[in-house]
Parts: sequence; structure tokens; C-alpha cells
Amino acid sequence: MIGLLAAFLATICWTVSVFPFTKAGRIMTVQSMNLIRLVAGTFFVLIAALIFDASFIHILSSHYYKGWLWLGISGIISLGIGDYFGLRMYTILSPRYGSVLTTLSPAMAFFMGLVLLDEQMNIIGLCGMGITIIGVMTMSLGKKERESIPDHGQGTVLKGV
Repeated sequence: MIGLLAAFLATICWTVSVFPFTKAGRIMTVQSMNLIRLVAGTFFVLIAALIFDASFIHILSSHYYKGWLWLGISGIISLGIGDYFGLRMYTILSPRYGSVLTTLSPAMAFFMGLVLLDEQMNIIGLCGMGITIIGVMTMSLGKKERESIPDHGQGTVLKGV
């Protein structure tokens, strides 16, 4: 039950945070915003780790250099590059239409897992994913909705996608 609650709260936080990030991305550059977010996030995680368990500091030793290397590469790709494009998408398309594109993430993760790792999913999972994607796309990407995407001077819809 705790895991379910944590996942629900994470989803709420992720959904709500799109709006201030979109507004900030239109005021300052996405690069600046992403850098500030990464530095602040690192600081807050470090403070939380020190408060809850100060003995974690031993992992900073050279015994863990391979782990730090992979963690660094993962952070650069996902948090540096991936979030840059995600934040840029929201500044161009707006939270509503950007969220439509993010509904494709589970399908892409499934496809990559299938191709690269030979992962499988049962029919119920596939149907649920399909229904969700079709529902969100139908509601948000009709012809009338596509034509109403406002131009915020950040780039074209194609660039946002």
C-alpha cells in the first residue's frame, strides 16, 4: 500500500510540476531552467540523505567508481538531455498537448523492451495501454484541437513534437 501511495503522489507531483516548468521555460532559456533544476535537485537529495542516514557518505569512495561512472552517464542522458527535450516540448506545445505526447512513453518503453530485452506483456496490459493512448489522443489531438495550439513564439508544433 505504501508503494501505491508513493506512486500516486509521484504522479500528482509530476503532473502539477508541468505548469510552472512551462511558464519558466517561456521566461528563461530551457538550458538555464534545466541546470537550475538539476543543481537544486542534487542539493535537496543530498540534504535529505544527510538527514535520514549520514552513513551513506562512504559510497563516495573510489571503491564505487564504476557505479558513479554509470550513474553519471545515466544522469547526463536522462536528466540532462532527455529532460531538456521534455521541457522544451512543454514550452512549445503547452502542458496539455505535451502531455498527449508523454502518453506514448509506456508504448515506446514496451517496444524498446521487446526489441532489446525480449520482454513480454500480456493481452490485458496491451489493451489497457492501447485504450489509454487512443482515449487521450482522441480527446486532445482532434483537428479542432490541433488548430488551437497557441503560438508562444517558442517554435513550431513539429519542433515541439
